[in-house]
Amino acid sequence: GRRDGIASAAAAADMEGATDDDDECRSRADADSASGSSAPALASTSAAPAAAPAALAPFPLGDLPRDSLRAALEVLGASDLGRVAVASRFSLLAACEVQRRPQLVAAAGRPASAFASISAQLTATPTLGFLFGTGDLRQPAIRRELSRRLPIGFELIGAQTDEVQALVPRDRGGDGTSLQVSERPGTVSLQMGSFPDAEARAFLISRDHCSSLYAAEDGAEVELLRSFGYPVGTEWKTMVIICSTGMDDPDSVVKAFQLACPGAAIIGGIAEGQVLVHTRGRTRIEDRCAVGLALRGDVPLTALVSRGCVPLTPHFRCPGAEVLEGTRILQVPELVLEDGGRVAPMTATGPGTMFVGRRLGAHGGFLLTRYNFSTGGGLQIPLEDDMNEGNGQFDDCEVCFYRIDKKACENDLEQLLGFVQGQCEEREEEILGAVMFTCCARLEDFFGRSHADVKQFQAVFPLLPLTGIWANGEIGPRALAESAPEQATRTGNASMQGFTAVFGIFRAPASSAYARRRGLAALGDEDVPAAVGEVLARWALEAKRRGEVALSEGSPQDACTHFARAAALSALPSTAQCLPAGLREELEGMQSLPAGPLSELSSAREQSPSGGGV
Repeated sequence: GRRDGIASAAAAADMEGATDDDDECRSRADADSASGSSAPALASTSAAPAAAPAALAPFPLGDLPRDSLRAALEVLGASDLGRVAVASRFSLLAACEVQRRPQLVAAAGRPASAFASISAQLTATPTLGFLFGTGDLRQPAIRRELSRRLPIGFELIGAQTDEVQALVPRDRGGDGTSLQVSERPGTVSLQMGSFPDAEARAFLISRDHCSSLYAAEDGAEVELLRSFGYPVGTEWKTMVIICSTGMDDPDSVVKAFQLACPGAAIIGGIAEGQVLVHTRGRTRIEDRCAVGLALRGDVPLTALVSRGCVPLTPHFRCPGAEVLEGTRILQVPELVLEDGGRVAPMTATGPGTMFVGRRLGAHGGFLLTRYNFSTGGGLQIPLEDDMNEGNGQFDDCEVCFYRIDKKACENDLEQLLGFVQGQCEEREEEILGAVMFTCCARLEDFFGRSHADVKQFQAVFPLLPLTGIWANGEIGPRALAESAPEQATRTGNASMQGFTAVFGIFRAPASSAYARRRGLAALGDEDVPAAVGEVLARWALEAKRRGEVALSEGSPQDACTHFARAAALSALPSTAQCLPAGLREELEGMQSLPAGPLSELSSAREQSPSGGGV
């Protein structure tokens, strides 16, 4: 039970060992308070504990009516629910149902205190997360906390950064969140979420695989990813990719995964130095490569990309535009104004022009991109690798020229966040928080204030957590200018970009509220064994799936651990009744599966002509 939650006893021990170093991770607004800011300071984690409440006489929870039992369990945290789950078969079901509540929490500080803070906030077993840290991520404290704190099914990715930034709950029960930032080495920002209806998979994209994707011929990338064992297919709806500096062409990796998961929203960025992946209870930290977190099922993460620009020209039509043969470049020989006036492309631009925006038809936003001119003066616009826009017909294409502007950046992000807020209200969804990758040039020199993007998120969503990093290039759907409200969040067409703020917005699916309220009250005593069997059968299949992923990634010893867990769970009588006979025999046969044959199988896949295995 403890392994499926966060150990509160360990959290308490860590809180006792917290030091004044944690004061280094404090609100940037607090640092400004010396010059007159009214932002409240954050208290040290060494504050005196509150007085303990009077002890209550123990009573059996099982004697409570089921609706009262549910209400009682809903006030417990993840660790205590783990203890409840091992008390009886019915309490296992009750603890599992109560934890079907999406949640997102964040903390920042030294690793021990950040994990302790997360422990205190979690009310359900976490399933996925992000960790960003200053200094060397190989420091023992990070590995120690990851290995002893987290459930076996938890998936996390992270990266090294020059400065951590996070929105976390205010100390001492204050309302809202506090912005915490720190450049001090050894500081981490940590975010964990519980999303029971989504399946998450974290993975490392090795240096060799990055090089292979960079060198692959067009169309070969998808099969390469499949042979390497990475998540591919239309069922993967969202992906976060973090690349480290120095790797081969990050854009080729992004484009490969977008081709392999054509409907997915892919976000992320290029981080400083190391990247980190924690999956199946194991942690790896590398450099000059990439990590990813893929989601499928009832996915709670949507992509938002902001880059504020002001138009420098009217909208032009582009009669005669065509794709140059053998290229992905749109050639525009002349531009036509609304009144029919014709303009040579080279004379349409002026000082400060940075992007051309293009769209098909007269509706929706303009897709922003760089541009060139041909020797004859024609405008040349690169098209995306996977775009077949207009089936080669571009007579209704419109273009406009833009430059980046401070006020436009602020207005664009405010507008997009407002659109997302409105969408959630219409769909009766709940926004839980966000992960952010913002350009390292969107600084105080440009905006006139520090951490403008995270502060703008905080102004719109003052109660929600966030963690983020400065990026040396951001990943997301192409930025738009003059976008429509329905284009606030989009999927597909992801690529490397610059001077953007990219947010992954976590939302509670509308079905979750219903799922949390059904099942337990109507369950009869005679139905409890079968219901427990369904839970254990699900855990057995999850363990089997982890073993298969470990095998595909060339980790036979790791695979044996998960296959043995699947076999042990499937051997329980209540589980066996919920599994088809063939699957039950397959799982039971994994109980004594030696690592040797698995290693040989993994090696054979690795050496196969298709390049299977990692």
